[in-house]
Amino acid sequence: MDKDKQFKEFFEGRMSEPEATVFCAWLNTEEGAAYLDSRIDRAWNSKRGNSNYPAWDSQTILQKINAEKAGYEQQKPDNKQAKEVNFSPRNHFPSWLSVAAIVALVVLIPFVFFKANNSGSTQQREPQPKIITRSNPSGVKSKFHLPDGSLVSLNSESSIVYQEDFAVNRNIELIGEAYITVAKDSLHPFVIKSSGLNTEALGTIFNIKAYANENSVEVLLVEGKVKVDNIDSNEALILVPGEKAVLSNERGDFEKKNGDITRETQWTQGVLEFKNQGFQEIFKYLERWYGVKIEVTGNMTKAKGLGKFQEGESLDNVLEVLSYSNYFNYKINKDTVFVDFNKD
Repeated sequence: MDKDKQFKEFFEGRMSEPEATVFCAWLNTEEGAAYLDSRIDRAWNSKRGNSNYPAWDSQTILQKINAEKAGYEQQKPDNKQAKEVNFSPRNHFPSWLSVAAIVALVVLIPFVFFKANNSGSTQQREPQPKIITRSNPSGVKSKFHLPDGSLVSLNSESSIVYQEDFAVNRNIELIGEAYITVAKDSLHPFVIKSSGLNTEALGTIFNIKAYANENSVEVLLVEGKVKVDNIDSNEALILVPGEKAVLSNERGDFEKKNGDITRETQWTQGVLEFKNQGFQEIFKYLERWYGVKIEVTGNMTKAKGLGKFQEGESLDNVLEVLSYSNYFNYKINKDTVFVDFNKD
């Protein structure tokens, strides 16, 4: 979904509580922080040039103060010296104040939003179910059971949000990637919302990849049967094992493709594999996998990487193998990797 649209819905209070929680989690990512910076820059630039304040008529103001203080009749000011003050708060709103407003609202809106949703008489409303968030930073993966017995493998830089009554309300919000084995329950459909797609299943196994900073959202079916709905276009795709639904974040295309179950789900076994993928994509994956920041110099536009690495492979070994065929130098300094494609 378009981030400007989500931003607007968030500030207008038109998001559900789980949606708002996921959006806040995204704002806390590196991409979310960059997006927020751009919003602040836009707010700042839109106010530049409007910060010229009118002339300050100090003589007239001083006469008014003296008149009040001494109790004497105010003398009429000299019209030649007095200057008319036409101050319009709206036209002269300080640019820094609008920027501060965005920052303050980003900090305060979750509290206001959830307070508004949960306010009111306890006699008129039942207590809202508690919202539960499970998340992993970069470099960390986890595996756990949901309250209904479903098993989730959650990848790095990923999070899921669900309600405390999940056993009877099996709805999840996902950012990132998760491999899910759904517990069978014909009375309670299992629905995952992820970046513009709703995936519904009764009892099945599938992988969803929905990172906010990638070009597409993918739902790969491993076992069973699922229906995938495009929220914006109301299109729906029914998948059988080996097929995947792909939503392009750039073009908005929504289509069914053949997937590679083994290769696309082996991350759950700790296996890394690249098949002639561009290094921009590879480095993004390695940043997420190892919890590092990779800084690149030189031209890597046409460079492709190839390699397969088993669980526990060190980042140093991975980069060493990838550098053989693509001639780049690298240096690891704590949590930062410097890569230079200008290798002689």
